[in-house]
Amino acid sequence: MVQVIFEPTPPYLVPKEMQELMDWLHQELKGRQHPLLLIANFLFEFLAIHPFEDGNGRTSRILTNLLLLQAGYEFTPFVSHEKIVESNKIQYYQALNFTQITWKTDKEDMSKWVVFFLEVVKKQATRAVELITKNIEFEAFLSPAQLKVWEVLKGGQEMSRSEIKKQINIPLPTIRQALAKLLEMNKIELKGQGRASRYVVKDLNLLSLESVISYPEEDQAEKDWNTSGLRQMAHWAKEDGDDQADWDLSKLKPTPPLPKNLSEK
Repeated sequence: MVQVIFEPTPPYLVPKEMQELMDWLHQELKGRQHPLLLIANFLFEFLAIHPFEDGNGRTSRILTNLLLLQAGYEFTPFVSHEKIVESNKIQYYQALNFTQITWKTDKEDMSKWVVFFLEVVKKQATRAVELITKNIEFEAFLSPAQLKVWEVLKGGQEMSRSEIKKQINIPLPTIRQALAKLLEMNKIELKGQGRASRYVVKDLNLLSLESVISYPEEDQAEKDWNTSGLRQMAHWAKEDGDDQADWDLSKLKPTPPLPKNLSEK
């Protein structure tokens, strides 16, 4: 088994280096660099800094999903990035091991890690296309709560969140999350705004591959609106008076940038 042994950032420097990392990413995402290269670079630096005593790998995979969604790779919720990494654990550690050897040197080389990351994303995209083109039953990808919400809406009626809650007796936050998932999967549509919001199943015969998966080349405004699930969750939180949820998609991006040795490249 390949073992990755980092000399992580000393604890007293972790806040500084993480701030620099976030500032770098935030700035570079505004430029012309390909987002996948930036995300790969960010993830390695995060793992190398090792900001937490435990759970850095799992946290990096959560950040991967967030960053891929923000970059417009909307197949992310359909196929698990983490499962592909887990099934290629030896290659994962080999790529990290090779890259950490030159970390913070004048000859820093992230090529093996970047190639590994891109291969995982490619597998995600390929499996997502197979999932849709082969018409695999999407319900297999829903959690039990999401499936209950879907079963209620499949009746064909337009329903509010409170009406759904009365039928299945699931907490409202769980219903919100389920609706966000179904919106992201393009299985339902939202009608109305605010407390008049209602949800209805889309005509599945009208769905096409393009309506489910969009690609990074599309217009930025369209990409923003295609993350409708995240936007809707933010809207719901504000609507219900959640003082902790002053959400905006721009705030979901890292507002604080990569370390000096990377920003100079």
